[in-house]
Amino acid sequence: MKKAILYVTETLTYEREIVVLLPDEMSEESLNTALNAAERRVDFMSDFVINLANQGIQVVGQIDDDLSSPDNCEIECTAYDLKETQDREAAAE
Repeated sequence: MKKAILYVTETLTYEREIVVLLPDEMSEESLNTALNAAERRVDFMSDFVINLANQGIQVVGQIDDDLSSPDNCEIECTAYDLKETQDREAAAE
């Protein structure tokens, strides 16, 4: 049999709702700017929340950060390498 190494990317997506309080003077344009800034520098939900707070946006209540049940999963084989191998029986001879 031939042997191959598959390079696979698995992307998990979680849909979250976060209730926040905005400063009274924050316009919709300022909100979009703050959200874009908060999104760019994060790896985890906790980082995103900290960045929101740095923009004057307060989170109300608990945030669902459970990673056990994603809302969506996508799996893609992005590349592969075919390997030359010998059958075990042929190699033993």
